[in-house]
Amino acid sequence: MIQLQLTSILETVLWIASAVGLFLLLRMFFAPLVDLVSQRIGGALRVGALVSAYLIAVAKVVQQADTWVAAAAGAGLVLFTALCFRPLKLMALGDIMKAVGVLREGDYVSIGGRVARVTEVKATHTILTTSDLRKLYIPNDRLLSEKIVNFTKSGAGVLFVRIKIDGRRISIPDAKLILLKTGTDIAKAEAAPNRAPEVRVEKIEDPYVTLRLTLYVINPAKAEPLASHIMERVYTKLSEAAAAAAI
Repeated sequence: MIQLQLTSILETVLWIASAVGLFLLLRMFFAPLVDLVSQRIGGALRVGALVSAYLIAVAKVVQQADTWVAAAAGAGLVLFTALCFRPLKLMALGDIMKAVGVLREGDYVSIGGRVARVTEVKATHTILTTSDLRKLYIPNDRLLSEKIVNFTKSGAGVLFVRIKIDGRRISIPDAKLILLKTGTDIAKAEAAPNRAPEVRVEKIEDPYVTLRLTLYVINPAKAEPLASHIMERVYTKLSEAAAAAAI
């Protein structure tokens, strides 16, 4: 009888140890490797590791439901869940956010009126870096309870550059081409994917014409310095083009 109880205890301990080992192996070894290919798949793998570990432990408890060993293991599992509920909740939320693509490392987001870059999505919190290099440590449940704008995903960061040209010195098509090409080249590194820049005529006050360049950027914090740089380069090129046309 004693031998059977010891065997049952040892089997239960090995079963739970296997569940914990599987969880740690998937979460700490395989998931970071998968992140290199796809952060969404890596997040899904972490969620799967947590669910699998719990299912394995629960399955063993149910299998031996009529023994005191199962009762002790079940009580221990309930106690562990109660004591670690918040960390487990934060961990699951972080993994789910990665899996569904709400946040990815490298995204630019706005939260609480501040624009920051997602540096790392960790087990219980997410690290954001502001434009002045300050780090913000945000609990994962707060990210779901507050309004967040993901500029990288939505392309919501919009940059406008307006210039006024003299239609007697340079043609509108040439000016539009210079504005578009210069703006695109300068803002190439910050351009949002799948959002094409465009140039439109905004106002005509003969002989002057106001053109507006619209660019979509992934980091709104850089919009102002980019606009200044683009405007300076555009006016330089317009002057060169007007001088060449006058020769």
